Amino acid sequence: MRTNLEMMAGVLFLGAAVGAGLLLGGCSSSSDRKEIACDGTQMGMAEPLAGYDDVKNVSRMGGMTFAGQPTEAALARYAAEGGTMVIDIRTHEGKDGASFDEAATVAGLGMAYVHIPVSPATMSTDDVKRFAEALRESDGPVMVHCGSSNRVGGLWAAFVALEKGCPTEKAIEKGKAAGMRSASVEEAARRVIGEGKE
Repeated sequence: MRTNLEMMAGVLFLGAAVGAGLLLGGCSSSSDRKEIACDGTQMGMAEPLAGYDDVKNVSRMGGMTFAGQPTEAALARYAAEGGTMVIDIRTHEGKDGASFDEAATVAGLGMAYVHIPVSPATMSTDDVKRFAEALRESDGPVMVHCGSSNRVGGLWAAFVALEKGCPTEKAIEKGKAAGMRSASVEEAARRVIGEGKE
């Protein structure tokens, strides 16, 4: 009987340890999704991320990395860290001006590449839905970027408001932490949030 109790205690301890590991930000998709639940304890603010000096405005929150245009070296570094998907929200004009084929580079590194072109004038609830769908299809950490992380922050604000139930002002605050800086992008995010909540 004592042996059985000891075995049960060991199983309970192991379960608690695994659970704690997930809450502390493990790389599984279920953990990453918990980390972005607005009404949960895991929903924090993006914080500046060291080690990416060749990329503008890099920050991280749980399994999400927000960034300006990554270099080829930065993408390789991200893949080596366990990144599984890159979501590029540059417009087609921005993509055409890139110095390398990002889609091919990302695929060559074994990560999924998703393109959702976003601008302040065109940002929509459909963009938010496409972004949410991409995150659901991911199986680990995700990087989302534009040219400077400004539009990334706007899309993130709309996403956490419409898909995660964050109050608008809290969502805007989270968007700013993820890189949103311009009045035009904030205005677009507020417009999309309003349209999505109608």
